[in-house]
Amino acid sequence: MAANQSSFPEAVTTLINAQSLTAIFELGLCWPKGTPPTGKDWAKNTPQSTWKSLCWESLLALSKFSVDNMPDLITLLPAPSSPEFPVQALSLVVLLDQAPRHLCNGVNERWRNGFFDVLALRLSLQLRDLPSNLRIETFPRWEEAGFSFAHWCQASTLLSAPFAHAEDLALHEKILLPVVRERRALTEKYYNVIDAFHAAEVAKGMTMDASEDTLAFARFVKGGWPDMEEISEVVFWYCRVSEAHVPIIRTFGRYPYRNRALGRESTEAEREYLVQTENFGVSVNEDDARKIREDVEKGVWTPLA
Repeated sequence: MAANQSSFPEAVTTLINAQSLTAIFELGLCWPKGTPPTGKDWAKNTPQSTWKSLCWESLLALSKFSVDNMPDLITLLPAPSSPEFPVQALSLVVLLDQAPRHLCNGVNERWRNGFFDVLALRLSLQLRDLPSNLRIETFPRWEEAGFSFAHWCQASTLLSAPFAHAEDLALHEKILLPVVRERRALTEKYYNVIDAFHAAEVAKGMTMDASEDTLAFARFVKGGWPDMEEISEVVFWYCRVSEAHVPIIRTFGRYPYRNRALGRESTEAEREYLVQTENFGVSVNEDDARKIREDVEKGVWTPLA
């Protein structure tokens, strides 16, 4: 689905601009450059009302386009060589990938997984296709902009999220897992620590990303954030949460807990998986699921509202 290269209209550019993207950046990395976040800082939740006030109108404006007729998202950003590019590019990824996870529920959950996830992945692939010196997933690019390694840890995690959310094993294996492995290794080296959980996996000869443990993702998330001051512990937790996506995609080829949101019928194996996880990740009720299935069958979308 190649993006249309036409320009965004003023109705979009007045909403998604340098000022709004800078504000959205602070939803993810709300600590000044001179104040590296701690693990406990990272775990703080942003109020739902803040997400809505900063992101909802922009999501509505983008929803007026179809996926196939979407202008090039990267045109909403400054030139990749600009000092402002890393912050604004990350902010646009957060708008497309994270904001819908806070704001698109019920019937709107189809928009999260079937529309905005597609856009977030498209933009993320474009960012990775930039020349190596301009790519924003690397620490040097953030260090040049005056951010700490701790800031980069969080930026890196947010930038890799669209690949974890993609129902595509090839992207998991070629992009997500190498990124996670590098983030873990760099974090261990920078803080002179060891990811004990991962080290134990290695000692047993079976790491999470290579396992068939489809229940691990639900288990980790239900277990909650690590109650640690050290940011390295949060980095390591996110690494294993990211890796825990892979067995699910390897086994089912998709995320069973999204089936209702996307109007899909679950297989017998997927229904058993959902029973085992106590319907973890399923937030669409039967009435909304029925409406979504009707829309999918008709080839229409209930407007985002």
